[in-house]
Amino acid sequence: MSIVSGADDISVFSKFQELVRGWLPETGATRVDIEYNVIALTGDVMTWIMVDGERKRLIHGV
Repeated sequence: MSIVSGADDISVFSKFQELVRGWLPETGATRVDIEYNVIALTGDVMTWIMVDGERKRLIHGV
């Protein structure tokens, strides 16, 4: 497991932001909401996108 800290935090976040901003127009979405429910090493991730004012749940493959 790796831990990102310090100046790397900003570069990782900036890269993620760049990728999401490129992905949203491809899907027709205007916003993405990501919810993490995590305890220790287990958890769930739920993702929704806003398309034409409607919130749609994305289903992730395993």
